Amino acid sequence: MTWATSNDRAEFETAAGEYLAGDPAECTYLMGTAASPPRRGRGAGFGWWRAGSGAAVGGAFICVPGRRAAVGPMPEAAARELALLWRENGPPAPLVVGPDEAVEPLVHAWRELGGGWRPARRERLFELTDLTAVAPQPPGRARLAGEPDAPLVARWFAEYTREVGEPAGGDLLEVALRRIKEGQITLWEADGEVVSLAGRSAVVSGQARVAPVYTPAGLRGHGYAGAVTFAVTEDARAAGAGQVILFTDTGNATSNAMYQRLGFRPRSGFTAGALEG
Repeated sequence: MTWATSNDRAEFETAAGEYLAGDPAECTYLMGTAASPPRRGRGAGFGWWRAGSGAAVGGAFICVPGRRAAVGPMPEAAARELALLWRENGPPAPLVVGPDEAVEPLVHAWRELGGGWRPARRERLFELTDLTAVAPQPPGRARLAGEPDAPLVARWFAEYTREVGEPAGGDLLEVALRRIKEGQITLWEADGEVVSLAGRSAVVSGQARVAPVYTPAGLRGHGYAGAVTFAVTEDARAAGAGQVILFTDTGNATSNAMYQRLGFRPRSGFTAGALEG
């Protein structure tokens, strides 16, 4: 049983492609990171695990220095070996995120090795079943973001990442422009003012992930988030997504209820936090 590591994205995709495609929802953080263009000066590190020589890949991670390390589903043995690998080389990133089945044994093993764990958030993965429109719909309309919206989108990206406790990393204006050009940002506009935002990923292996969904604090409570989420989900399906997923903070009862009214159903738990020491 062993981990293989590489800085070569193509090598990782060749080795772990079947593993990623086997459960796109549980591997969504991995797939999203692998599909994203590398950020300037931030090359990713990749890893994949096999139970033995010639065995299929049964676990994987992607580490973006300065931002986060995403892990996929894996057996307990793989998680314990990963803790040892990272212990020998130092914590890989400010944040580690992945499904509970991988993160919990990883953290347990890390602690046994003398390290610490600082939890950041608990998430719930939701998957769309039957999309249902918001009722009543708030005033306004949905529209795709354009290049003139990029400064606002970048500022809201920064506010969102601060709220969820995740390092922003990179040039957010550059990220906003790229996602706008790729048609991945939907805005809700009311009385000529942009009041809410929802993004989606590119469609990869038939899956799209809705993220982020953000309404500034002073504009919440009017139904804008639900309306813009419905719109961006329709857009994702029109782009070919057969599976649409999103994450919620388990402690936010309002957003959890809203997404269920839209037709998303809870699927599994994810954990994010920092490995220390």
